[in-house]
Amino acid sequence: MWSTFLVKGWGNVVSRGLERMKLIKPSNIKKEDRGGYFRKILLDQKFRKNIKSLGLLWVKILAKRTSQRHMHKTLYEIFYFLGNGTLGVNGKKYKLKKDYVAVIEPNEAHWVRAGEKPLELIAIKIPHNREDKILT
Repeated sequence: MWSTFLVKGWGNVVSRGLERMKLIKPSNIKKEDRGGYFRKILLDQKFRKNIKSLGLLWVKILAKRTSQRHMHKTLYEIFYFLGNGTLGVNGKKYKLKKDYVAVIEPNEAHWVRAGEKPLELIAIKIPHNREDKILT
């Protein structure tokens, strides 16, 4: 069974659940000096299927509003939070801050809620299939 991870640096798991979803806090991941530039590997994710497409979306959720609770049969969603908000996955709630990354796997029911201010995030959908949204 997969687990939910709230990661503070590599291998420092501070939270586990039954979901396969992962949460990553980039500010706690050590940056690497690559001789002329720096990098942080935020995620090295293995996928179960060959990837034929990828969608990169900007999302803005209005203050005190919540996205529809839904799931996807085949696609993964990776959210990069540009502000603070709440993420619900399979009945559990996670308070997320700016720069957190969440990886939602297929068949995980989820939603995102903005707080007192609008919430912006970047969503990556793998594969990008506009028809793969099931309201739950």
